[in-house]
Amino acid sequence: MTEPVNVRGIALDFLTEVMEKEAFSHLALGNIRKNRPEISGRDLVFLTRLCEGTLERCLTLDYVLNRYSKTPVIKMKPIIRNLLRLSAYQILYMDSVPDSAACNEAVKLAKARGFAGLSGFVNGVLRRIAREKERIPWPDEDEGTYGLSVRYSMPEWIVDGWLSRYGRDSVKVMLEAALSDRPVTVRVQEGKAPGRDREEKRRNVAASLAGEGIRALPAAYYPGALYLTSPDSLSRTRAMEKGWITVQDESSMLALLSAFLALPSGKEKRLARDVCAAPGGKALFLADLFGPDGEVFCCDISEAKCAKIRENQKRCGGENLSTFLWDARETDTSWIEKADIVIADLPCSGLGIMGKKNDIRYKASREGCLSLAALQREMLSAAFSYVKPGGILLYSTCTICPEENEENRAYILKDSTFEPVPLTDLLAGRLSDTKEAEDLLKEKTLKEGYLQLLPGLHACDGFFFSVFRKKSRKDA
Repeated sequence: MTEPVNVRGIALDFLTEVMEKEAFSHLALGNIRKNRPEISGRDLVFLTRLCEGTLERCLTLDYVLNRYSKTPVIKMKPIIRNLLRLSAYQILYMDSVPDSAACNEAVKLAKARGFAGLSGFVNGVLRRIAREKERIPWPDEDEGTYGLSVRYSMPEWIVDGWLSRYGRDSVKVMLEAALSDRPVTVRVQEGKAPGRDREEKRRNVAASLAGEGIRALPAAYYPGALYLTSPDSLSRTRAMEKGWITVQDESSMLALLSAFLALPSGKEKRLARDVCAAPGGKALFLADLFGPDGEVFCCDISEAKCAKIRENQKRCGGENLSTFLWDARETDTSWIEKADIVIADLPCSGLGIMGKKNDIRYKASREGCLSLAALQREMLSAAFSYVKPGGILLYSTCTICPEENEENRAYILKDSTFEPVPLTDLLAGRLSDTKEAEDLLKEKTLKEGYLQLLPGLHACDGFFFSVFRKKSRKDA
């Protein structure tokens, strides 16, 4: 008889890896799923909820623990600190788990991990929280940043930065979005999906997914995108295995579509270079848009990243896509003024995708944002030279940070050879017939060639993109 899986013990190991050893949460959870095949069904659902939920509510949990423990969280032993976090999460946020079970299992785990002497402390703290959970004195979230930071488990420096740019009500919506579940968004690969046109392809893909228990709904902005509900087995579906769909947020679809539509008219073969391409979603989309009339060259800094691009290309097709190793900070002199489009979707702080990668909020810093902004400028300086006169430069990030976004846009415009491309008219008639798309086209900055998308306020991730055209020599 096999031993039952200790899900809470695995969750404790996950939290220790992520919060103490700075592992990436999505990779740590992916490794568990890959290397622990004995975890399946309900146990896997419970484990995922426990890992992701404890992580996203960590600051809130620490606030509560500090109120009911004489030892501050920061001074606790790492195993005890994370054991209390995941147990308090069950008490406060998981109605399906009896408080007594959360307390008793925590005591067992403390003893099993060699902390029998602290099991009484663990039990006492958790039982006090269980007794008082309906009467916890929360800080006022309508004053300053601390209350919002605690209630939404978001570092104060991020809250403060958002409040300085957006109204309090808007910031609350953004913070709530970072804690809310969103459907998985996929793009239909028009070059591979079955059907005569985009609409038929989307219907056929949706029908295929429905036959495997996954409901697919039309997305908000891009006509070739779908929102999927309950996609736990997405990787094993026929649509995914056949390369009919690829997971991609609509924010990056909007960016790539904008850059593609900004191309000058002409029937000559197009060339594009994606300077930081892994895992390849944007490049695959552009290759799909190009069809046989263009080629996309993907670059990234490591062989592991390039291998990921090739893996996705193998599944999705993209015969007009090539991959090679290159450091985006270095100028490739063989590409000077060859590209019709350069995609510069650069490494960033990721503050727009915290709802998907919860550990970002704890690992990011204001200093880190400034350092990344400088790195982005290094990469942009090399990318500038690849754009041919009349060609397009797309700059994008998945963050909400002015130094990495608007200030780097201004940096690009300091190079007198680039000018912004107005996007409102280009996108009109190319988006879905929805209220969300109608509202998007009213965004004033689109006329200036850029857009800052905000989670909760837009139906997608937080994301920034800006489109530029390189002036011809006579205009420069």
